Amino acid sequence: MRLNFFCRLNLELFFTIALFFSFTISALSQSQANSIRTDVTFQWLDVQANNNQPATLESITIGTEVYDIMAVPSAYELTRLGPDGHGRNEIRHGNVIINNNSSNVDWNDDALKSFQDRDLTHYFTSNHNGDDICTDFAAVATTDSQIQTLRYSPGIPSNEGGIIAITERNSNNCFYISFYGEPSGGGPEVFLGGDTFVLPNTTQSGPLFNAPPVGVDYWNSGRVVHNNGTIGIAIFTLEDLAPVGSVITRVDFTASSNDHGDGKMLILQRYASSKNEEGCRNDTFNGTVKDSSSPAGSTFTVISPPDPAGESFTFSSNGDYTYTPSPGFIGDVVFEYEICLPAPNDTTCDREVVTINFQTGAACVCSSGNANAPPMLGN
Repeated sequence: MRLNFFCRLNLELFFTIALFFSFTISALSQSQANSIRTDVTFQWLDVQANNNQPATLESITIGTEVYDIMAVPSAYELTRLGPDGHGRNEIRHGNVIINNNSSNVDWNDDALKSFQDRDLTHYFTSNHNGDDICTDFAAVATTDSQIQTLRYSPGIPSNEGGIIAITERNSNNCFYISFYGEPSGGGPEVFLGGDTFVLPNTTQSGPLFNAPPVGVDYWNSGRVVHNNGTIGIAIFTLEDLAPVGSVITRVDFTASSNDHGDGKMLILQRYASSKNEEGCRNDTFNGTVKDSSSPAGSTFTVISPPDPAGESFTFSSNGDYTYTPSPGFIGDVVFEYEICLPAPNDTTCDREVVTINFQTGAACVCSSGNANAPPMLGN
C-alpha cells in the first residue's frame, strides 16, 4: 500500500511539472519581435508636394542593402468584423474614399487592391473596431477585435535576409500580426511560430523623418497621407516571424488598439541567388537556377547569355539549363538570369549570375545545384 501511495504521488507530481512546463513553453512561444530601428532610409518614386499627392515606395535601404523587390497578397478577407461594425471601415486613395463600408459587395476587391499598391496613400482605414490589447499576448485569444487576413497563393518562401514593412497613418496605432504557412520541408498550413505586436508612437503629423524612439516600432517615413498624418513604417526581419525555408500562405492582422491601425504590409526580399558550379572539360553541364527560395510557378529567363558562348546552350522557363563548352575549354563561363514571380507578383523580378568553372584532371567532379547531374571525370 505504501508503494502504491508513493507511485500515485510521483505520478501526480509528474503531471503537475509537465503541465507547468507546457504553459511555460506556450508563454515563451509568444514574444515581442525586435524591429529594425537604425540605419534605415526610404526611397520614393514620386515627389510629394502636398498632402493629396501619392507616396509610392520605391525601396527601403538598411545599411548598404537595398530592398526593392516587394511581394503582395493574392487574396484578402475580412476574417472577423470588429465590434463597431462595417460602417467604420474604409478604403482610401489620397483624399478619395474608394469604399466607405466593408459590407459592400466590392469590399474585398477594393481592399486587396490597396494592399497590393506601393502607393502608401492607398490604404485600409478604420475608426475603432479594435481593443486595447497591445503587448498582451494572452488577450489575443479572447479579444473581439477586427481581424483581416492576407493570403498568398502560391506561397511566398521566407528567405534569408528578408524583411516585412507595416505602414500606419500617424504612426499611432497597434497591430498584432501572425504568420501561417507550410513549415520547412512541406506539410499543411500551420502557425509558423511568428507573431508580434507593432508598437505605436504618439500621434505624428507632417513629413517627419526619424527613427523610432524607445518603445516604438514605427519609423516616421518623411511622407504623409491626406490629413497630414505622418506615414509610419515598422520594419521587422522576416525570419523572426516565418523561419527561413518555410512558405508563407497567410498573414493575420488583428487590431490591437481601440482605434484600428490604418495601413498595409509588404514583404521585401531576394528570390534569385548567385550560383557557383563546377564542370568538367569536354563534358556537357546540366544545371538549374531553381531552388527553394523561389515560389512555385515562377518563371526564369536568360538576361545575358553565357560568356564564352561554347558549343551550345539551352535554357528552360522552369530554370533548367544545359551548356556544352568548346572542346578543351578550361575556366569560367558566366551568364545572368532573371526570375519573375507568378501572378499577382508577375512584375516582381530578381536577377543574379551563374558561374560554371570548367576543370580538368582526376580531381574534377561535376556539380550542378539541384539538377541531379551525375559525377563525371574529364581529362
